[in-house]
Amino acid sequence: MDNPTFKSKQDQEKLVQELLELENLLRKQGGNHNPGETRGRIALVRLLDDLDQEDLEELKLKSRVDPAWLTLALDQEKFPALMEMQKNIENLTRARDRDALTGLYNRGFFQRILDREVERAFRFKLPLTLAMMDIDDFKKINDTCGHPCGDRVLQDLGGIIQQEIRAADYAARIGGEEFALILPGTGRYKSEPLFWRIMDSIRSRQVECPHSRHKVSYTVSIGAATYRGKTEITAERLISEVDRQLYKVKEHGKDSISAEIFQDAVNEEALVQKAEKNFLLG
Repeated sequence: MDNPTFKSKQDQEKLVQELLELENLLRKQGGNHNPGETRGRIALVRLLDDLDQEDLEELKLKSRVDPAWLTLALDQEKFPALMEMQKNIENLTRARDRDALTGLYNRGFFQRILDREVERAFRFKLPLTLAMMDIDDFKKINDTCGHPCGDRVLQDLGGIIQQEIRAADYAARIGGEEFALILPGTGRYKSEPLFWRIMDSIRSRQVECPHSRHKVSYTVSIGAATYRGKTEITAERLISEVDRQLYKVKEHGKDSISAEIFQDAVNEEALVQKAEKNFLLG
């Protein structure tokens, strides 16, 4: 393979788009794959052009890595243009999955990861804690100090969250002033200290508004629920329970935490009814 060159920025973007389309094809053929997970094991993704479906399947069978990807470790000095293309792809992926203002994950990525983690928690009977937090009276901050100041508050909270969570955790901005945390393998008693650290950090600081000397303080309300993987549930059920906990905080003055262990009473009752029915039929 010759060292590829690009005559223009448009040519390079076209090649990047072709690679992204191939990436999507391979992901569909290989099942559900999180690009962030898979790319951590890749030296470089090679652009495979002029290959028909049969050739792709043959290469997949011969591959010793994740079957959803056809990868090739390429010499950076020999293929500098492809290395540059890979950087562009990573930037595109980041733009797709990240919130531009805070740098946290966006709502779409949050939903995909939560679906996966709920399924994983049930399969391996592991704890999973989901938390949602709202900035209290955020509209008042925007109305009083202006939207640039509101944006600075959002960025400040995003930075605090990133400093406090583990590498295995996921933090997302899922709405205007709404944030969410997915904590795999974490139960209620390990997650609550994290929430209090976040709240203590928020309470101890003031955010300086841009283009003015004005500083603002803010607080957050946090609702959380821990799923223990005992009965099969959906991500929507877990979100609903977390929303209920968050509502309790807001009803009792805000600036606090409400966390519970998720009890899927509906599913448990259904299991009992099924067992009784089988006993009567048996």
